[in-house]
Amino acid sequence: MPRNILTLCVGKCVAENTRVVDAETGAYLPISQLANINKTIGMNNWQLDPVEVSDFIPNGKKPVYELTTRMGLKIRATANHPFRQLHGWIPLAELCPGDRIAVARNIPIFGKTPLPEWEATLLGLMIAEGQCNTPGYSPMFTSNDPALVALLEDCVQTGLGGQISYNGHMGYRLVNKRGQGGHAKHNRAYQWLSQYGLNVGSTDKFVPQAIFMAPREIVMIFLRALFSGDGSIYASDQGMFLEYYSNSRRLIEDVHHLLLRFGIVSLIREKQTQIGTTAYRIQITDREQIYRFAQEIGFWPGSEKQIRLEQEIMPLLVERSHRQRTNFDTLPSQSWELIRHAASEAEVSLRSLGIQHTQPAQSVPYSIVTTVAEGTGDAALSELLNGPIWDVVKQIEYIGEEEVYDLTVPGVHNFVANDFIVHNSTYARCGIIVNVTPFEPEWEGYVTIEISNTTPLPARIYANEGIAQVIFFEATDICRVSYADKKGKYQKQVGITLPKVEKTDPNLP
Repeated sequence: MPRNILTLCVGKCVAENTRVVDAETGAYLPISQLANINKTIGMNNWQLDPVEVSDFIPNGKKPVYELTTRMGLKIRATANHPFRQLHGWIPLAELCPGDRIAVARNIPIFGKTPLPEWEATLLGLMIAEGQCNTPGYSPMFTSNDPALVALLEDCVQTGLGGQISYNGHMGYRLVNKRGQGGHAKHNRAYQWLSQYGLNVGSTDKFVPQAIFMAPREIVMIFLRALFSGDGSIYASDQGMFLEYYSNSRRLIEDVHHLLLRFGIVSLIREKQTQIGTTAYRIQITDREQIYRFAQEIGFWPGSEKQIRLEQEIMPLLVERSHRQRTNFDTLPSQSWELIRHAASEAEVSLRSLGIQHTQPAQSVPYSIVTTVAEGTGDAALSELLNGPIWDVVKQIEYIGEEEVYDLTVPGVHNFVANDFIVHNSTYARCGIIVNVTPFEPEWEGYVTIEISNTTPLPARIYANEGIAQVIFFEATDICRVSYADKKGKYQKQVGITLPKVEKTDPNLP
């Protein structure tokens, strides 16, 4: 780098409210709050596992876009932030509706922080069916299921030393003592909810961090109570449906994420109501996922929904004779190349494996991949079978400028954000901390710049699969102390894998 040239890297990153798992505690927090994170979740050989985090990188305010998928997931990121496709990483700006990208099939993390069973249960009940924002009077719980009312009363007595009082229309107030009245600020149930920040209306409900950081058994109890309240399960001519309803988008995203910790994949659906508000729901239609929910979580024993599950739904579920997946859970069409390669390496024909026709332009059913993986013993296909969900890009829209951040994850160079698989920032390891440290004068190292006579500035720069934008400034004065003068440790760095550059313009030399 010449001594009079200053080069600024503008990096790829995600918006400040994008949530990331702290793999040491189980916390699920906005990336902006993770300056001290040591471990998160990343993908290695298609499997998600805890991975080390070496750097936390604030990048200031940048233009961001919101990507929405067919499964209902959302994430905000800069245009150059890469997402995972089957054959590599692609920046958000190059994605189009219909493209397939990787999202989490499971999140293999639970916390270790103890939480009493009564507290997890009461949180589930009140978040589902509770009126929690009650300044001036006591919180209220609404249900006509005797099993849930009895459960509520037991939790209030055990944990809060209080009682419940019937208030008509299937409503029960949580009081210190029946008949005494009193102001809500002295009500122990209201104070308890306020400590969690749950003294909010239905549109602002969420899952407290205490649940994300709790052990597996406690998370199960919470979800069981939650679904016993606002959940539903039924069968119709269209199939089986397990659903959870809420007016809070954040709560629905929280529940989606917690289900992934049990390996349960759900969809997020939303619709406009007649009064102009937006209603959200978790929806599970895949029989295998519903069966897993029934085995791992279920509804509260003795509740009306658990009885329906046991008597009406389970007999239908156990009748299934083979693994079935809904049409959203397929492999991208590029998987046909892997299938043909596996068969060729094993010296068998696809026809001999029972595959009569291939359709290269269409998605690949898991049944075909399973057949080929088992018939050829191909390890790569076997790993892919239990790898990520290949969700479909639904829309991408510009949002505006927001504070953005990134992480550096050595080794796998990716992490899970809002349950998407996204690329990390590799610049810290290359000595280029995006938007903080420029290419300093007299720095020597390897980067590849993609530029032509039609490339708009700023150009794009690649460093060990990282992608950024680079802006060159010519200074009027030569710098007094260059990177070479400082003997920077990243001078002529080694261990960088250079990307392959292909000539696309026949007129270029």
